[in-house]
Amino acid sequence: MKRLIDHLAKLPVIKELELEQIKALSQLAAYKEYDKGETIAHIGEIWPNLLIVDKGSINLVKTSSEGRTLTLRNVKQDEPFWAHSLFSEEPMPVSLITAEKCSIYLWHQSDFMPMVDQNTKALKAVCEVLSKRVMQCTQVIDDLAFQHLSSRLARMLLNQFEGADQAPVPRDITLDEMASRLGTTREMVCKLLYRFADDDLITITRTELYFNNKQRLEKIAHSNH
Repeated sequence: MKRLIDHLAKLPVIKELELEQIKALSQLAAYKEYDKGETIAHIGEIWPNLLIVDKGSINLVKTSSEGRTLTLRNVKQDEPFWAHSLFSEEPMPVSLITAEKCSIYLWHQSDFMPMVDQNTKALKAVCEVLSKRVMQCTQVIDDLAFQHLSSRLARMLLNQFEGADQAPVPRDITLDEMASRLGTTREMVCKLLYRFADDDLITITRTELYFNNKQRLEKIAHSNH
């Protein structure tokens, strides 16, 4: 319990609350565990909750009417998340799907919002968090609209397999997961991975990845064409 209290006291918005309120929140937390690929909240659902990832990570996933998916963001360990359903009766614009085996702490709106409503600093912090999220969404839109797919894939590989320049690293992400993050199809991802391999930028197998020319890959990652 003390670990949770100490962690809550460092988080945006929550750290602005009184210590007694933070302690009360820690006692109200519901602890839940999920396997990889489980849905915590569905798109279109009214989901008035605050969650904090204890272990693992969660993807924010948008699904089209044709069944294609786009992963807009990954909520990592120790990160808090809430949707606008916390403040209104509007439905969720995305689904929350576990990216791996995951555990979370969960609070309902009625546990959290009365404390925030009474605290000017906490309300200001909410606005700051929401502003940052708008900027993040703008970046996603800009990438999809203006950055070439090969650049987006190169950047994703560099971020996902950060240590691969020292030695081969486990390839712990599927083609479907890559396609969802990039807003494309698994066939296009596969085609580009083979192109990177043919150009001797990477060596990739079903289980491992290694950067052969990280400098050139970084150049592609920051190119707009």
